[in-house]
Amino acid sequence: MDDILNVEGDPGRMGKSAGSDLLNEKMTFPSIIGMDASKKFAKDLMNEAIESLFPFGEKGTLLRAIAEYVINRDH
Repeated sequence: MDDILNVEGDPGRMGKSAGSDLLNEKMTFPSIIGMDASKKFAKDLMNEAIESLFPFGEKGTLLRAIAEYVINRDH
């Protein structure tokens, strides 16, 4: 999500300028596989992480919430 936010994020919310990865020619998921594929990959990983927590029932609630926060954050 950091790579995605560096492209699409609001600098005011993030506390840093957007686009710095591109300017610094960093290898990022969006630069390698594209933005749509990067978003899909991130969501797939989140779903996989959440799925792996089902055996833990209620004990996995906090970890599920963290996974959802990471994928949906905007800064």
